[in-house]
Amino acid sequence: MKKIALTMAFIGAASLLSAGDVLFKSANLKDFSRTTSLSEKTPGIIYANRITSANCITKFDVTPEKAYRISCEARLSSDAQAAQQLRVGVNAFAENGQPAHISGIMPNAGTETELAAPVAKKDKVIKVKDCSKWNQKASRVVFNADPSGQMKDIPNFNFIGGSIVSVKQEGDIYLVTLSKVAGQDIPAGTKIRQHADSRPSIFSAPMTLSSEWKKYEFVIGPGMITRNTATNKLYSGVKKVSPMCYMPAKSEMRNLTLEVVE
Repeated sequence: MKKIALTMAFIGAASLLSAGDVLFKSANLKDFSRTTSLSEKTPGIIYANRITSANCITKFDVTPEKAYRISCEARLSSDAQAAQQLRVGVNAFAENGQPAHISGIMPNAGTETELAAPVAKKDKVIKVKDCSKWNQKASRVVFNADPSGQMKDIPNFNFIGGSIVSVKQEGDIYLVTLSKVAGQDIPAGTKIRQHADSRPSIFSAPMTLSSEWKKYEFVIGPGMITRNTATNKLYSGVKKVSPMCYMPAKSEMRNLTLEVVE
């Protein structure tokens, strides 16, 4: 049954999964994205030499009608100097497999405007017609925004570059500096909007580790939200997830698991 459920997840039949079906259970370091912060001193036991995220490389289809449990067993390594905390959760992805930042459902109302000049993929400074209603808090820019103010484009994961570093008026336009290059060419006049900034992940509150092996878990859903800043439910636009664990320095983790609860 578990093998069948895993196959169905890959072909998009997440709605057919049943409670108790295990979509993923880590076996070794090869299950995770490569990072120099992780190693496998003992088969199946992942060791973090510094604070890092252990991210499963496989994405699984999900549906808001189901609830999902992410769990792992973890402990502090013998070389740990003090009590530490970890989190478990999932990285979220859109239908096309691209990261689905929760920023996509966190628009700053009334900030719709347009590009005053074309954007090249290598640009880190973009020219915007009107940022008079934009705030200076951690935020991002999305394009192909609904200009009506009704936000019919939400969820919108069309981000331009990275987080906003600064917004400065220069004559009749505004210069918006980004932390990363735009990444794509976008024509002048394209409708844009400011959104609050956030990660493409859903995760638990911090949980304290001890020197003994202990199971830690976090349940997502069922249900879906369309506007929020933090959640234990899937949010609009999320179609796939991969389990992950934020590991503190000098910690060990095994059996990271993603399963259907109901």
